[in-house]
Amino acid sequence: LNDVADIKDCLHSKKPDENLTSEKVLLEVSNIKNHGLINLDETYNISLEDYKKWTSNIELKKDDLVITNAGRVGAVGKIPFGWNFATGRNMTAVRIKDGYLKNEINATYLLNYFLSEFMHKETYLNTDLSTVLDTLNVKGIRKIKVLVPEKKYMKLYNNIALPLRDLIELKNNY
Repeated sequence: LNDVADIKDCLHSKKPDENLTSEKVLLEVSNIKNHGLINLDETYNISLEDYKKWTSNIELKKDDLVITNAGRVGAVGKIPFGWNFATGRNMTAVRIKDGYLKNEINATYLLNYFLSEFMHKETYLNTDLSTVLDTLNVKGIRKIKVLVPEKKYMKLYNNIALPLRDLIELKNNY
């Protein structure tokens, strides 16, 4: 994964206070739904100052992925069009590197890959098991193996998968 994507850890800091008048959102583990969707029924809004602090590593934007590190270990979500977020606690951001994004893989492929049975096994192999709380740390995420198909197969996949994923995300946000 480290070869095809930039991987950014969450800010390891005390969770900022909620600010109900702000439109800046700190994405939380509870916002990650099944099938890689982001649930925005309830958001945790933070001040602009806190948002800047919590986006110092990365500001999540369209087509970025987040992977949960604790609680629901390995749950993944894809950031939908029109939203930007700060990465909340116990989450890692994944952004496909420019060279791969243009030539070989995209966020939809990577999302479906993360949702696959193969990925569930990879996640398990890279999870630190504990008596208190299992964790998938950033070092483990970087070690996850990603199969990159030939360009001709990626093109065929994209012709089908991209319009379907866009429709799923559109229906989820309304």
